[in-house]
Amino acid sequence: MAKLPLWLSDERKGILANLLLECAYNNYDLKVEESTGYLYYIEYREALAKLVPYWITDDKDRRSYEHKITQYNFHRLNEKGKVKGSFNAISKDIYFGNQPQYYFERYGTDIVNFHRIAVIRLASTFTRLHIDISAPLRLLSKNRKRKIRRYGKGLPLEIERMIEAIIRQSVKGYLASN
Repeated sequence: MAKLPLWLSDERKGILANLLLECAYNNYDLKVEESTGYLYYIEYREALAKLVPYWITDDKDRRSYEHKITQYNFHRLNEKGKVKGSFNAISKDIYFGNQPQYYFERYGTDIVNFHRIAVIRLASTFTRLHIDISAPLRLLSKNRKRKIRRYGKGLPLEIERMIEAIIRQSVKGYLASN
């Protein structure tokens, strides 16, 4: 399947369809392109020649505005007072204080004993922990596990909370031992 141009949004598809219907209802002249044999309306091509460059520049302006806003929010610090900037000690403490201790990567299966595990990456390291989460999953029926796998339904909230508690406890134990 051919890729659609970036400027062709759903709203703009509707505009083009209405324009084409208007050309058909008003009985504008149909022309045949000699090289391909396609039929087209001259008025439709003229309208496209006017609209498409406008849409392209409009999208470019929108993307640059979104980029500016993203950069502004990314580099802005929420600090009050004289000491500002991203490279001072206070800003670093605030930044690292707001970061999570770990990042969830995926669920998997342990190849040794075939238990369900969660793969967790510790923040600011390359260390990954493989945490056994089979105990909370035993509370689910076989049918419920299949539905989760087949239909992409999420885990029940109480099971998710139990898994998060096990992960937090394991990460805390690992960090305390190192």
